[in-house]
Amino acid sequence: MIRAVVADGRAEFEALAGLAGRGGAPGADVEQAVRQIIEDVRAEGDSAVVRYAAKFDGPDAAPGGRISSLSRAELKAAFESLPTALAYALLHAAENIRNYHKKQAAALAGYEEKFPGEGGAEGVVIGQIVRGLARVGIYVPGGTAAYPSTVLMNAIPAMLAGVGEIVMVTPPRKSADAPGGGAANGCGIVNVESAGAGGIPSPGEFATDDCGVATVEGCRAGGAATDDCGVVAVEGCRAGGTPAQGEFATDAAILGAAYVAGVDRVILAGGAQAVAALAYGTDTFPRVDKIVGPGNTYVATAKRLLYGVVDIDMIAGPSEILVIADETANAAFAAADLLSQAEHDPRAASILLTTDPGVAAAVGAHLASQLEALSRADTARGSIGQNGLIILCRSEDEMAALANEIAPEHLEILTADPFGLLVRIRNAGSVFLGPWTPEPVGDYYSGTNHVLPTSGTARYASPLGVYDFVKRMSYTRYTEAALKKAKDDIIEIGTAEGLTAHVNAVKIRFSEG
Repeated sequence: MIRAVVADGRAEFEALAGLAGRGGAPGADVEQAVRQIIEDVRAEGDSAVVRYAAKFDGPDAAPGGRISSLSRAELKAAFESLPTALAYALLHAAENIRNYHKKQAAALAGYEEKFPGEGGAEGVVIGQIVRGLARVGIYVPGGTAAYPSTVLMNAIPAMLAGVGEIVMVTPPRKSADAPGGGAANGCGIVNVESAGAGGIPSPGEFATDDCGVATVEGCRAGGAATDDCGVVAVEGCRAGGTPAQGEFATDAAILGAAYVAGVDRVILAGGAQAVAALAYGTDTFPRVDKIVGPGNTYVATAKRLLYGVVDIDMIAGPSEILVIADETANAAFAAADLLSQAEHDPRAASILLTTDPGVAAAVGAHLASQLEALSRADTARGSIGQNGLIILCRSEDEMAALANEIAPEHLEILTADPFGLLVRIRNAGSVFLGPWTPEPVGDYYSGTNHVLPTSGTARYASPLGVYDFVKRMSYTRYTEAALKKAKDDIIEIGTAEGLTAHVNAVKIRFSEG
């Protein structure tokens, strides 16, 4: 079921090169189709978005020829509809994510440096200002890839960065497809009966602020607002509050997570057309400065083609995991962790490096037995068959070197001394150490971000973080005395570069122009 090779300096690289899920560009037909969608949205705005929504999501995806939006109040209603256990889980996960990313925010402070002039007078001031982006768009997929954890991972760092407005787009979903049961209300939200006598926990139980959002501290200072969070509420879900023939809904867990994370508004649209609308702006979609979040090949292609019009986080490929295991590793644990990514996508890559032939054989056996109990067994089986690989290595050093060459999205180290191996790892998106740290801990709960570089891009790219939602501005101030002291050097360099206007801009201030 899963291929196995013995490392000899060549066989392992040939096997890795054969993994279909790692790398590769979309076909020409996909790029051509996405280019057309982008051109149409840029030229026609909302009408093109509505047309493509009807084409790809069905005629009721844009009721009355308009794209629906959900306000903070409607997101709150979605959160309050969740089962108690899920609501608490989202609150706890959000708190962990927020605490982890606060450290990143604290490290992004600006600075200023002053150099005194002659006689102690101020001469030169230089500095850097760090500002949050004005507006960010978050793409959240629909279908089987609709994950509330992705909402938390994208929105919470943006809020901590001081982003002025966070707009989320997600495709409308047929109510029968929305997990958790329940019927669609007038806002396209799936009503899910809460569990437990206590009902849904109040966000105030988890915070001392008055934001109405669990553990969101301070909201946003200074922004215009129509609610207690200092965020701009938007028009209700649909005029009159009526659903589109009861046909379309949006997963309440997704919307509840958006509320917890501080998203300002949700627009019910997806696909390349929603990405293009965020990039250029329409009557319904505000123009954003950056688009983040995963999506299918069409969404990823749209982000790539629109980079430059708008900033993006990354072009994410299929998920992947690399497990390093020595003779002390629990083979059942290793197999389960490989399958945790294989169930995402047939193109997902699951790779085991081990120095122990017994562990290699046992992992293969556990993969076969554990597969049968999975709800997405067919997907996982396809992934393991096409992109699963076991490499029997000759030493721990060889495993570390090969891991750095692979540069995986997720790296698990199941060895006797995982921290001892960690110091030799240069290239990985996120690392999970020891037998009690399965990859889902990072996906959902520990606080580290699960938006990670894929397809070997961890060689130069990093996990999503607060730093992805800020920009830096430099500033300079010279006095007359400071410029006089520096002018000859500036003139010399400008002259060497043949830029006489640069030279004159300095000379004219001293009547030399």
